[in-house]
Amino acid sequence: MEETAPVQFTGQQVTLTLKENPDEYFYGGGVQNGRFSHKGQAIEIVNTNQWTDGGVASPTPFYWSTRGYGMMGYTFAPGKYDFGASRPGTVLLTHDTPYLDCFFWLDDTPVSLLNSFYQLTGHPVLLPKFGFYEGHLNAYNRDYWKEDAEKGILFEDGKK
Repeated sequence: MEETAPVQFTGQQVTLTLKENPDEYFYGGGVQNGRFSHKGQAIEIVNTNQWTDGGVASPTPFYWSTRGYGMMGYTFAPGKYDFGASRPGTVLLTHDTPYLDCFFWLDDTPVSLLNSFYQLTGHPVLLPKFGFYEGHLNAYNRDYWKEDAEKGILFEDGKK
């Protein structure tokens, strides 16, 4: 991890600038639908309430790098993490705050980085088996749902 410019404070916004290495990949940011590795992309750290591709349903101001570090912004303020999208070779971490408050972890493996993150924030909840139900009927297919009045099974919401 290498900082390539001083921290920038511009009004109500702060930006941290780091070096992006050619063999480095980035993961995290919460529920970033349709995205897994963020190399060469920018992600929003703001809840857009969209569950479709490109939406952000549950943002987390945390990411980790394959170069052995993780970062968590200690804020609920909206942000944007640019992993070389606008400036190849540069990571720009921005939040809409007039201050910089963040945690960094250094470790050898993704598991160790995530365990350090969980030590600070708490482990994710593991639901019991009965908790893995289908969810509400349009959870992941609301844009594709087509009723079939003749052959369909009647669900709780009255649709077939």
